Amino acid sequence: MKGLPEHIRVLDLSRLLPGAQCSQLLADLGARVLKVEEPVRGDCMRRINPHVFSAMNRNKMSITLNLTRINRKSSKLKAQS
Repeated sequence: MKGLPEHIRVLDLSRLLPGAQCSQLLADLGARVLKVEEPVRGDCMRRINPHVFSAMNRNKMSITLNLTRINRKSSKLKAQS
């Protein structure tokens, strides 16, 4: 089976197993996948079952990013422009 073109990028914001499995399949086919996890806690699967976490996140890059905190400086700058 022919893989995906290398220029395909996937942002994995999933928190449940089906999303992780989908992005894992895309990564296995050649897409560049960036998994975003919560700061401090990370993906809950790390604690529940580290082996499943490793299997579902192979071939992915990972970062932590706080998407819940509002950056007030950014909001003010956007409002002024």
